Amino acid sequence: MKDPFLIRTGLLVGTAAVMVWVDRRWDAPYGRVPNSVSLTLLGLGLTVALASRDLSGLILWPAFYLGWKAGGVGGGDAKVWMGISAMAGIPGTAGGFLVLVALARLRLWRMGYGWIFGLRPPARVPMSLPTAGMAFGAALALALNR
Repeated sequence: MKDPFLIRTGLLVGTAAVMVWVDRRWDAPYGRVPNSVSLTLLGLGLTVALASRDLSGLILWPAFYLGWKAGGVGGGDAKVWMGISAMAGIPGTAGGFLVLVALARLRLWRMGYGWIFGLRPPARVPMSLPTAGMAFGAALALALNR
């Protein structure tokens, strides 16, 4: 790869844009992320990680899998997060998670569940829009760490 930093950052920003579109098209109205989107992002993330020889983001894959099995997130979101973590590596993923948590809390607060105690709403909260924030946060973290 000529400049893995620029490629990773560009792909993460592109992923953020795709996830905003997915949220509006599928996740908010139907509560799902299509496999055509999530598997593509997962494969793209793995390809970028292998090409840039930075597999540190793959360390988090079992956590995403367990989060899905426990019912905390949907399978589509878990696959997208796996792709993002593979693209971003550990530092970018950590920054992305900070943004993800802030956006998820803001969304719950706007839905009337409170900022602190809004962890378990009775209704399902679509996660693709916060996932877009995670991708953008990961790109920003990579840019700041350069």
